[in-house]
Parts: sequence; C-alpha cells; structure tokens
Amino acid sequence: MESRLPDFLRLLRENPRGLPVREIAARLGVRRQSVYRLRDKAQSLGVWVETHGENPANLPGHLQERQRGGQNLPL
Repeated sequence: MESRLPDFLRLLRENPRGLPVREIAARLGVRRQSVYRLRDKAQSLGVWVETHGENPANLPGHLQERQRGGQNLPL
C-alpha cells in the first residue's frame, strides 16, 4: 500500500477541490479503507489531508489536501 502513497498524493494535488474516497479508491485500485490508511500515512509524513469532519467546506465523503498559503505542503 505504501507504494500507492505517491499516486494518492498526486491525485489530490491534481484535484485541489478534493475527490470522493470511492473515486480515489477506484483510481488507485484499492479498497476505500486503504484510502484512509494512505491518508494516515501521508499525515504521518506531514502532509495534511482533510475530511468533511475536519473542514466543513469539503463535501461529505471527499478528501482534500490542506494547503498553506496557496501552496501544497512538502512531502
């Protein structure tokens, strides 16, 4: 799964408004549960990925990379 992390981050960066978890899972060929594990792994590396619960501006079921000052956080 860790090998999917760069692809996960690329998807989020290519879609700054966020993507539905089910779409991320389909594009990466993983289960939805694995998408949340990738999110946890990204956050452990300092890349913050927000859900609707953390940022109500995000649509329910979507993940979006938090940006600082209009720029993506470094890996």
